[in-house]
Amino acid sequence: KMASKTRGYVGVLGWMSAKAKYVDKICGWWRTQGFEAYPLLTGPPELFCPTWRGKPTGAAFADKLRNAAAKDKQAPVFFHAFSGQGAAMLAHTFRGMEESEKRRIAGCVLDSCSGAMDRHSALGGMRSAFYAQPKIGDALAPVFNAALSVAALHPFAREWEHDFQHLMLAHSPAWKVFQSHQDPYIDPVPLKKLIELKRGTGAVVSETWFDTGRHAALFQDQKEKYLPDLAAWIETEETRWAASQAGEPLGPREISIDRLSIENEDRKQDV
Repeated sequence: KMASKTRGYVGVLGWMSAKAKYVDKICGWWRTQGFEAYPLLTGPPELFCPTWRGKPTGAAFADKLRNAAAKDKQAPVFFHAFSGQGAAMLAHTFRGMEESEKRRIAGCVLDSCSGAMDRHSALGGMRSAFYAQPKIGDALAPVFNAALSVAALHPFAREWEHDFQHLMLAHSPAWKVFQSHQDPYIDPVPLKKLIELKRGTGAVVSETWFDTGRHAALFQDQKEKYLPDLAAWIETEETRWAASQAGEPLGPREISIDRLSIENEDRKQDV
């Protein structure tokens, strides 16, 4: 067989309305590791109009990765998703991939991601983001809340309660979760439930929880630990994926929870 020309391919799915210059930095890091990285930048329409905007955008991104990865079919595919927006677009991308392409997925990185796409999780995050913008003013809060309540009645809310969870659980043999205990936009309860369901499928889930760090900015705020953890995880899952392609038994897939997370949980129990 010919030697692989690249270490692999990565889809980097940005947070809501992320600026290209910030997502490009993340893609740049993956490229320093030998991967070809491709960003996906989306906004509110892709989240709140899944049929008209979310699904087509995810399908188009799947096509883009398909064309790129066709250059070297011996290389694995990774995804790096940020926030609820990135998680939603990851699910849409899965939907647009063919089965043979899904088998090339070695793992997914979930940074500050939601564990559910029901109306409470999706709209609650937006409410938090809204209140974090003091320039808008408290006077507009009732109007904004009323608008979100109406939007919650849209069929997307009911659809995502089922489709999002199914798509996330059905694809990718491994996850790497980065999350902050101080993230005001993400409810940890649905996320932890989704993680346990994922483990129940036989997938390996490695978690790193930080005491501090901005939403979707842990890559920068906690880079001294984040980047080495990410690099080690990639190498591990890359090896597992290569073994699976060669038909070798993988052996037990350990559940990895970063010690920082364990210490934090112990500290909370002591309190």
